[in-house]
Amino acid sequence: MQRSKQNRKLKANMESLREDMAEIGEEQQRIKDGQTEIRRSFEEIESQCDQLNKETSLILRQTLYNQQRLCLIFKIIKAREDNDFSMATEHTRLLRSALSVSLFFFFYLLFLLPNSSFFYFDLVARELMKQNMGSNI
Repeated sequence: MQRSKQNRKLKANMESLREDMAEIGEEQQRIKDGQTEIRRSFEEIESQCDQLNKETSLILRQTLYNQQRLCLIFKIIKAREDNDFSMATEHTRLLRSALSVSLFFFFYLLFLLPNSSFFYFDLVARELMKQNMGSNI
């Protein structure tokens, strides 16, 4: 009789352990699913962050070009006011070349070169602005 009681207790304990293990397994699966969902969310956020960085770079570069063009336009106006037509002609030529080259160069750098080249592009563009317009950047 004692053995049958011990066997029943043992079977009850085994059944309880199986149920506990099943619950633990379900909890582990929920945790794993939650971690997968969080990882997916982080990847999506990282992708959105990368996209925002690219868009911000695009806006900054376009602002740089716009600033360059405006500076040239104002220099043309000033040269004409001062009757310095040779300088006005030179600034007009620079403006035309900036307009024709800037879009091609900009999109070339944006889409074909790796992200690390943007830093170099900024340095080159700023140096060109300093040389061509005498601006303080």
